[in-house]
Amino acid sequence: MARVAIAVWSDELEGLLEDWHRRVTTAQFGHQRQADRFRTLSLVLGIPVVVLTTLVGTSAFAAVTHGADKTARLLVGVVSIVAAVLASIQTFLGYGQAAERHRIAGTRYASLRRSIEEGLGRHDASVLDRLRPEMDKVGAASPQIGRRIWASAQRDADAAIRRWRQDEGKSGAARGGARGA
Repeated sequence: MARVAIAVWSDELEGLLEDWHRRVTTAQFGHQRQADRFRTLSLVLGIPVVVLTTLVGTSAFAAVTHGADKTARLLVGVVSIVAAVLASIQTFLGYGQAAERHRIAGTRYASLRRSIEEGLGRHDASVLDRLRPEMDKVGAASPQIGRRIWASAQRDADAAIRRWRQDEGKSGAARGGARGA
C-alpha cells in the first residue's frame, strides 16, 4: 500500500512557497514583457508592409490606367521589393506568434501566482501538491525569457510581492491577526 504524504504547514513549506511565489511572479512579468516586446516588433514590421503594399497596388493600378514613365515604374518596383522583403522577414521571425505564446505563458503564470498567494495567505499546506504538477506543466510549455528581461521582471516581481505582503498583512489584521503572526 502506497503512503500518501500529507503536507503540514511549516516554516520550510512557507519558505518553499515564498520561493515559488517569487519565481512564478517573475516569470509572469517576464512573459508579459516579452509578449509586449514581440507585439511591438510585429507592428514595426507589419504596419510598413501594409502601407507599402497598398502604395504598390495603387501605383500599379495608376501606371496601368494612365501610363507611367520609366522612373515611376522603377520606384513602384523598388517599393514592391521592399514590401515583399519586409513581409518575408515578418513571416520568418514570427513575432506575432511569439507574442501570443508569451501572452499565454504570462496568463498561466498569473494563475499559478494567485494560487500560491491563496496558499500563503491561508497557510494551506495542501496547495503544494496541487501546484507542483501545474508548475512543471506550465514551465515545460513556456518559451524562454532572455536574461535582461528576466532581471528586470525580477525587480518588478520583488516590488509586487512586497506590496502583496503589505496588503495581505492589512487584510490579515482585519480578520483578527496578521499573516505570519
